[in-house]
Amino acid sequence: MGMVEMFSSELIGQRARVETGAKIVSIDWWVMASEEISKICEKEVMHADEGETSMMLACRPDLVNMEKAVKDETYDELTRKVTSGKPKNMPQVYLPFQAWTKTGLIGDATKATREKGERILEAVVSNIIQFLSQVDQLL
Repeated sequence: MGMVEMFSSELIGQRARVETGAKIVSIDWWVMASEEISKICEKEVMHADEGETSMMLACRPDLVNMEKAVKDETYDELTRKVTSGKPKNMPQVYLPFQAWTKTGLIGDATKATREKGERILEAVVSNIIQFLSQVDQLL
């Protein structure tokens, strides 16, 4: 079996910048508005949780059925066990997705609202516009 070479998006972005001279930016909406999200939602955005479901309610409410929204604490329970109750000390742990969730979501989708999603979306768009307006001067 041959050696498998793994690249992170950071490494790929750096290499593309060096080889092409292009300005490379990777934007995750939940990172661009993480400070605002922390004031809107109870927890950071995970997967199909309060934040992501709220965003979908703001952007594509026709795709959301809140009657199916659930709370899944599997991730929190596993994190507490692995870190002895110190979740901020959590290292990157590579497990199958099914180990982190019993339902397919990580967090609490029942707390999602369209209003929260609209506030998050406004912060994301505003922060991206502000960032891009400065990108030529910064990079």
